[in-house]
Amino acid sequence: MFIQKLSFLLWTIWKGRNVVLFQNENFNPIACIIKAKRACAEWRIRNCLSVDDYCTGRAFGPVSKNKIVQWEPPPTGRVKINFDGSVLHTSAARGYIICDWRGTILRAGSHQYGCASVIMAEARALRDGLQAATVAGYKDIIVEGDNQMIINALLGTISTPWQISNALKDVRFLLKSSD
Repeated sequence: MFIQKLSFLLWTIWKGRNVVLFQNENFNPIACIIKAKRACAEWRIRNCLSVDDYCTGRAFGPVSKNKIVQWEPPPTGRVKINFDGSVLHTSAARGYIICDWRGTILRAGSHQYGCASVIMAEARALRDGLQAATVAGYKDIIVEGDNQMIINALLGTISTPWQISNALKDVRFLLKSSD
């Protein structure tokens, strides 16, 4: 676990160095440590490491071989929406792309939201992608994203977080209307 924390700290120091050099800002060591801790915590959360595994030290066992991840097209006749959201400093953004079974890009969109959370940006990306697909008349839609909380909320395995309840209400409506 020490190696992971050290890696995030070194990366954050490097990014802080770049800000000092290229944007003429002052280096704040305390803020650097806090950013590194947040990045490390987010990495653990996004990689679905359970608290039990983390506390027992089992979460950071031997590293497995790298896995190549690539986009898979939907079955013939269907379209796929890939969506994602991100936050850099206090600025949130979202994006989606709609492709057919041949890999042809049918629609794409992105938008900057200003101050919002990652979960909010992800939910809006999903909603906006579905809205673009239904407006374009696509009916047989597959949705793919990497935010486990949104996926679980849509599947009903967790209760919907209040921050994204309206966006997911729209998503459920759009999914029903595309049937």
